[in-house]
Amino acid sequence: MLTRNAAAEAKHKRKQEQREIRTDARRERRHQKAEAKRARKANVKPAAKWNAERKAADKLKKIANRPAKQEKRHRRLGLRAEKLEAQAKKLMAEAQKARARFEYLNELKAVCLCLVPEQLAFQPR
Repeated sequence: MLTRNAAAEAKHKRKQEQREIRTDARRERRHQKAEAKRARKANVKPAAKWNAERKAADKLKKIANRPAKQEKRHRRLGLRAEKLEAQAKKLMAEAQKARARFEYLNELKAVCLCLVPEQLAFQPR
């Protein structure tokens, strides 16, 4: 029985050692990868496309185009206002028609309620 237990312990110990070896190897690979990444990032230069001169030129261009942009926005707002006013007139006319129809139906209802039931019955011509 002692031999079995000793064999099981030895097997467990070997497994544990192999696990530790794999863990250490994994940790070492991770550190190497991180170090390589740090080295790559240290050598990176900013994109040449957006240097200080280009940024300044872009800013000047934006300032130069600002009046045109504001004029365009102003024109667009005027057109939008005209369209909305036309739509408002159309909706107001429709609302007035609906109000008139409503009033007419109310008057008709009032007249019908005032009539005597005999008057509402069918009368031959």
